[in-house]
Amino acid sequence: MVIFAAIMVGLWIVVQFLVRNAPEGLGVHEGGLAECPDTPNCVCSNCERADKMPPLEFSGEAAAAQGALKSALRAKGIPVVAEQENYLHAVATTLLMRFKDDLEFLIVPEEKKIHFRSASRLGKSDLGKNRARLNELFVELKKSGVRVGNVNAEGK
Repeated sequence: MVIFAAIMVGLWIVVQFLVRNAPEGLGVHEGGLAECPDTPNCVCSNCERADKMPPLEFSGEAAAAQGALKSALRAKGIPVVAEQENYLHAVATTLLMRFKDDLEFLIVPEEKKIHFRSASRLGKSDLGKNRARLNELFVELKKSGVRVGNVNAEGK
């Protein structure tokens, strides 16, 4: 039992070391967010994937939409780690194993849309956690008038 516990602690330490830094390529590039890798642990709105989600839509000013995003993230306990005009980068951490997922939001004021990307830093599968987390965030955003285009707040 002690050996098993030592192995688990060792694995946990390795995972924490591997996920401590954000991956290369995050941010706005050529007017959009990075493409998702070819793994199921990423969800996006402005990418070339068959399972992409529609972008968020808002009315009013882009600054108000960005404020609503920050409030929704704060309500879900997800800290914003980088902010620029019309862009947010937040990092969600899973409760038990402390895996980190990067959430990015790009506000396009002229289209009244918010594109997003949520990706796990480690592994190939997230068991649907990124999509589920976004859907929970969308429910929170709906309270402030931001909605998911072409689907309801639960992502259906």
